Amino acid sequence: MNRPIHLALSFCVVAFAAFNARAGADSKFIQILSPRGGEVYIVGQSQKIQVKSSLKTLTVELSKNGGTTFSPLGTLDYKATAGVFTWTVPAGATTNAVIRVSGVKSGLTVSSTSSAFVIDTGVSLGGGQVTTNGIADGAVTFPKIGSGPASNNFVLAADGAGNALWQSLAGILPTVGAPYVLKSGDTMSGGLQISTPTTGLTVTNDNPNQSTVAVGPMPPTNGLLSVGATQNSFNISVSDKNPSMCLSDNGTGNSAGFFQFRDSDQLTIRGQLAAFSATHATKPNWLSLSNFKAGPVVFNTSNTERMRVDTGGNVGIATTTPNSSLQVGGSLALPIRTSAVDTTLTATDYVLVMTGISSIPTLPDAAIIAGRIYIIKNRSGSGISIATTSAQTIDGAAPLTLANNFTLIVQSDGANWIKIN
Repeated sequence: MNRPIHLALSFCVVAFAAFNARAGADSKFIQILSPRGGEVYIVGQSQKIQVKSSLKTLTVELSKNGGTTFSPLGTLDYKATAGVFTWTVPAGATTNAVIRVSGVKSGLTVSSTSSAFVIDTGVSLGGGQVTTNGIADGAVTFPKIGSGPASNNFVLAADGAGNALWQSLAGILPTVGAPYVLKSGDTMSGGLQISTPTTGLTVTNDNPNQSTVAVGPMPPTNGLLSVGATQNSFNISVSDKNPSMCLSDNGTGNSAGFFQFRDSDQLTIRGQLAAFSATHATKPNWLSLSNFKAGPVVFNTSNTERMRVDTGGNVGIATTTPNSSLQVGGSLALPIRTSAVDTTLTATDYVLVMTGISSIPTLPDAAIIAGRIYIIKNRSGSGISIATTSAQTIDGAAPLTLANNFTLIVQSDGANWIKIN
């Protein structure tokens, strides 16, 4: 006796147009890491401009009038120099100097402009009058008193690109009364609070791929982040009794938190793992695992593949080469239920065995479950009548009589029930 096996499995991939647009924009970017604004550069000094960018060839320019006009400083090969451009501060004092870095990719011009800094002629104090750690440094050039953009008080600080320069206290310590500059080996007994939330905390050095942050017992190696962990080979390591990571909507939008996986050129998105848990009824609630390239999505346990969705959308369980919408390369279990009384089949039923004399099984509404299959077996000892819902039919008739020890297989066509056997 024929007993077809049917399993319906749907696999939904959710992609937002807003996310695609955002990803395209992020693939072409330039960020100026230094100067950050507020520095005082002395004419004739050698300084460094540091950038992060997805573009290889960049043009570097200087403006002394706040960005109204620019003069070229040179060309930067981003990959060859790790984004560091060395230049000599030209003559001409100004309190409104800015740097612009630009480039062209795929016909689109991308540029970034720094905040304003000061170029000063300075005054010279020579003959070892200034010392570091008790050792005379010889002639040193200081900025002129009053030349700073916001204060007459200056401290010697690092700009994050390997330069020692004078900066206004108002620029680097906007809310601190007593000046203090952290140096290598310093420790803090309390917490660190960033008072300017739009700026945040940046940890960098001459090579942006070697910036390190450690929050915990062991400093990370170059280019890695360690949170409460002894750093291993991962770019980010988190160690805790119950480790977790939260990507939270700040309440201003309706987009998902997500992880992106990109090619080295920052253009092609390989895949995306995204999730959004709704906080109220107007937001979606979904989890999406997406592959935007011509490759499968594979699920493994114990380092062995268990299921995959191939590039054509076929789903394979216990097989790596599914040849149908669903292919199962192993055993299959489907629900079976026995009833001795009248009963209506539900979404959790597949095989129903009737054992009660004159008991009536009722098929649900076929109009809302197109494609669903049921198997009904009569073991009551006598014929039973199979009923339908909403005056629907079984092969044009209703109700239908099923003899003892016979089996009926039916499938919904979206309007009525069709006998399969």
